[in-house]
Amino acid sequence: MEPFGEYLKKERESRSISLEEISKSTKIRKVFLEAIERSDLDKLPPDVIVKGFLRSYAEYLGLDMVDVVLRFQNHLEYLRNEEEIEYPPYKKSYLSKSYLVILILILVFVFGFFMFVIF
Repeated sequence: MEPFGEYLKKERESRSISLEEISKSTKIRKVFLEAIERSDLDKLPPDVIVKGFLRSYAEYLGLDMVDVVLRFQNHLEYLRNEEEIEYPPYKKSYLSKSYLVILILILVFVFGFFMFVIF
């Protein structure tokens, strides 16, 4: 399923309707309509208000208002689930186990060699 904003933009463009027309008719600022079409949640007011915007937008285009709001809710749910996933921090180990074993063997050999030479 495509993001809710792309869906609305395609539907609007297929009907040859400009954002200015929708803005004048629905009294929704063009800035918000553009943010809706980009699915840019940071530029939008709280979700409750956006749902009202989406209903007006969908009604103006002749779309199913419930479907449009559900697309928006699904998008929000997807984003929330994505944020909840915690990935363990990646720690790059410069000394892997095999390097550590080799280093210990070399140190034991060097220590043994000096012990043999000194005594």
